[in-house]
Amino acid sequence: MTGESKVIELIIYEIDSSRITKLQNTDWKGICYKIPRNALKKIKNEIAYPGVYILTGMENDLPVYYIGESDNVDERITRHSSDPKKDYWDTVLVFLGIETQPLDKAIVKYLESRMCEIAKNNEKSGRFIFKNNKDSDRTILSETQLIKANKYLKELRVIVDILGYNILNDLAFEQSKIDENDLFYIVKNGKSINAKGCMVDKGFKVFSGSTCASSITDATTECFKKFNEKLRQEKIIVNNSFSVDYIFSTPSAAATQVLGHNANGLTEWKSKNGLTLKEKIKND
Repeated sequence: MTGESKVIELIIYEIDSSRITKLQNTDWKGICYKIPRNALKKIKNEIAYPGVYILTGMENDLPVYYIGESDNVDERITRHSSDPKKDYWDTVLVFLGIETQPLDKAIVKYLESRMCEIAKNNEKSGRFIFKNNKDSDRTILSETQLIKANKYLKELRVIVDILGYNILNDLAFEQSKIDENDLFYIVKNGKSINAKGCMVDKGFKVFSGSTCASSITDATTECFKKFNEKLRQEKIIVNNSFSVDYIFSTPSAAATQVLGHNANGLTEWKSKNGLTLKEKIKND
């Protein structure tokens, strides 16, 4: 996420073949636990403190995340374990203060709110599913508390990124100069489809203003149909046009949403010279 060097102290606990990971940064007044769902009872005393947490699993071949906070993280996560509506998660990341400086409630609430804001914005990339339905209330902090909270959040995001979770990292919505040779198009004049996109580090970006099919066919894979509904509900697609730049996980996922049916993005996306994305990749 940043160009700074980070020293992370990594401790791995193995308890009855359950892998529990503890992470600490030498200049961070915090502790992170990565805990498999089936190992929660084996570490309950260590996480019975104020903190924030991220539940994570997989759904429709995409990572799923839920962010929460509690005065007693162990009690809250134990309740989630018995909630059938939250059966999607298999791992939890727990973030606490250190023993001599536990997190206070105001900072915990602030952290949850900021984490949810970042995750909700990053979800637009199409690379994961964010399960929080309601916005978290932003707590008003003193200047000193705000400095502490933002420093804690900065280190928390580094650790989440190191662990391989993409919910809080800086997904590529940044505008950058793109060479014309790196641009690809899908144009179907008879269907008013005219989309422009390019490969980026995180997948395939479709540019704002691209037009797409007015509906998605019944024969399209179910998860893509649901995803199309989501894009329209969240106003990513408005009146069959992309309202923002949007990053899909693959060229095919992007082509499917543009064309309204299952599609091979490697052959559907073409340069102005008629070169398919597959041919461009091969030539490079």
